[in-house]
Amino acid sequence: MAPADDTQFYKFFAPPNHRLIITIWDFVTEARYDWLQIYDGEYANTGTPLLDWAGNKGQLVPKVITTTTNAASLIWYTDNGISNRGYNLTWVAENYFG
Repeated sequence: MAPADDTQFYKFFAPPNHRLIITIWDFVTEARYDWLQIYDGEYANTGTPLLDWAGNKGQLVPKVITTTTNAASLIWYTDNGISNRGYNLTWVAENYFG
């Protein structure tokens, strides 16, 4: 279960001349109230939005997201209402820019 009333910030980094391949394997949250945002780049406030999901996305997974830089930032938010499974994702670095 995803923790209630929580906001988490994550940053993923790959080595120089690499990009990130992020795969979302599972995603079930409370629609409109619990969400995941993924941005291309180190900072969410300046990065390009790659994903903004809330609700049950079971029909859309696995979902593969590819960055254009060697960094990604994620924001995970849950309110204090209904808790569901949350999400499961993995990421790998891929040599791309060399």
